Amino acid sequence: MQDLAKTMVLTFGQGIAPDIDDIARTGAHGNSPANCQRDLLGLIGELKAPDPYVVKTKVIQTSDTVTRVDTCDTYIFLPHDWVASLAEHGVLDHLTMFSKVFDFWKQVKHDDPKLANNPCKTVPNWMKKFLHFFLVWRRCPSPEKRYHPH
Repeated sequence: MQDLAKTMVLTFGQGIAPDIDDIARTGAHGNSPANCQRDLLGLIGELKAPDPYVVKTKVIQTSDTVTRVDTCDTYIFLPHDWVASLAEHGVLDHLTMFSKVFDFWKQVKHDDPKLANNPCKTVPNWMKKFLHFFLVWRRCPSPEKRYHPH
C-alpha cells in the first residue's frame, strides 16, 4: 500500500488526497518497510482481524536424515471475512472509495471484453452495487520453518 500511495503522490503531487499522503509517509516514506504495518494501524486504529479459517494441509517435513509428508493446520483469512470486518469498523469506504463506485463504472466501456458474460451485469443498477476489487495472494512464511507446502 505504501509503495502504491508513494507512486500516486509522485505522479499527482502532495495535497491532492491527504489520506494518500498519510499512507505514502508510512514506514518513513518506504525507507523502513518493517514499520509500515505499525504506521498504518496508527492511521486507521486497531482492527480486530476476522477469525482465520483452518485447513488441514499436507506438508513436507525435513530434518538432516528424514523427509516425510505430514499434516498441519494452515490458517487462511477469507477475503469476504476481511471485507465484512472492514465494513463493521467503518473503514471499508475509506479504503475502497465504494461511494464513488458509480463514477468508476461510468468510465468503463460497456462492451469491455473483461465484462463479457459477467453475471453482475444482470443485476439492476449493477454499476451502483458492485465494487471493482483486486485481491492479491501472497505466500506467507510458515510459523515453523521446517514445514514447506506440498
